[in-house]
Amino acid sequence: MKHISWSHLYFLHKPVMKTNDLSDVISIWVDVSKAKLNICLMTSAWANHIVIENSKKWVEWFYTYLSTNLFSKEAPIIIESTGQYHLMICLILSKEFNVKLINPIMTKQATRCTVRNTKTDTTDAELLANIWIVSWYKLHSYNDSITTVHATKLMNTIESIEHNIQSLRATLASYSTFCNEQNIDENEWMRTIKKTIIELEKQKIKLQNSLTISCEKTSYWSKIKQLASIPWISERIATMLVIWFWNHEFQSKNQLYAFTWYDPKLKQSGQSALYGRISKRWNPYIRKILYQASFWLRMNYPRFKSRYNELKQQWKHHWVASTILIKKLVHMIWSVWNSWNSFSQEIFELHHKIYT
Repeated sequence: MKHISWSHLYFLHKPVMKTNDLSDVISIWVDVSKAKLNICLMTSAWANHIVIENSKKWVEWFYTYLSTNLFSKEAPIIIESTGQYHLMICLILSKEFNVKLINPIMTKQATRCTVRNTKTDTTDAELLANIWIVSWYKLHSYNDSITTVHATKLMNTIESIEHNIQSLRATLASYSTFCNEQNIDENEWMRTIKKTIIELEKQKIKLQNSLTISCEKTSYWSKIKQLASIPWISERIATMLVIWFWNHEFQSKNQLYAFTWYDPKLKQSGQSALYGRISKRWNPYIRKILYQASFWLRMNYPRFKSRYNELKQQWKHHWVASTILIKKLVHMIWSVWNSWNSFSQEIFELHHKIYT
């Protein structure tokens, strides 16, 4: 007898819907997990909870159900952002409907405000409703396409490979030092791992080149060429920065700087304000890319070099001076990002005067 898992038995029948007329539905909230999607359709009079499998077949069924039953394209569909499990439903529903993403941290905070502190998929879906009413202006629309998601996934793969290469190198260096001190001969497995690291480096370079090439026929390319016009910003670095910044609306250079997670933590009370360490939120790889770019600018670009020397003469620590240079680099990126032209010192100085 063929084995059938619990998840397959759970979704043998279609969900029970209260109505086929969705014109009165105000909004839809979706709680996402790996196996299933807990969906709440809300009107002013009733709420209908349904559960479907988190698979392409059932998500397409739900998309067809909404399309054929008069669901308004302006009404929001709020989906919890949970790693990679929300991507399929977002990509399919955003073709026609108004999809909004919400951070699970906001759901968790709302759960703590309840009396019973209940945590179930059904209550989570209802909590999203309350969050939408209170914090609708904080939610971002989902605008990614398959191309942008693929580029992001490829970039994450490159980041993971680079991190593992560094980890292997550090481990081997420590082991080699120990062997040299104790006069122990190098083993065959060490030579094999060294060859593996070299091969991983080659494959990483190939992936980086393929990422840049894959963006040549997309809307990314014009922005990539613009950022690559900044001194010592290569097309590889420009490609990664554009993928990170795409689909984000930055109203000022300070918003862009905050998005790079190099902004210092601020503790303010009354008239005292204290700036601490950098926030280091989200992806550390973007900080590494910006640091590398600022390093080459400091070594080769006269303005950055003189500014760094000035900061060192003021007894600033190396990391403090580097953070200040990264902020200047982000301002250069901002000036190019908003000008739709290649980098020039005149454009940078103009933006510096306007937005300071």
